[in-house]
Amino acid sequence: MNIIFKGTNYTISPDIEKLCRERIESATRMLGEDAAKALVEVELELVEERKNNNAVYRAEVNVSVDGKFYRAESTRRSMQNAISDVKNSLSNEIRKDRGKNESLFKKGGRRVKSLLRGFRR
Repeated sequence: MNIIFKGTNYTISPDIEKLCRERIESATRMLGEDAAKALVEVELELVEERKNNNAVYRAEVNVSVDGKFYRAESTRRSMQNAISDVKNSLSNEIRKDRGKNESLFKKGGRRVKSLLRGFRR
């Protein structure tokens, strides 16, 4: 898996990069063998710095694998929470797409089976 990090108004520390890698790998685990071919672009941004050290952070992840594109984005008050939210929404998106593919495959199999039953008569 090729992961590209980009920081906008934010310097990416090794701890944040490690956390982000762990979360992305766990989210893309559902891709199976295709996960090794995936291109992942991660953008971490400091959106707004307020008084009293209350900053707003944004994390965005784009995953492209075999012509499919998955995207997740989150804005939170801490970078760790934003990364966790991105991981959850990315894994939900991948799970939903995988379910669609499986149901279409089963639907096609049912249709072929019903056609074959029609030829026996």
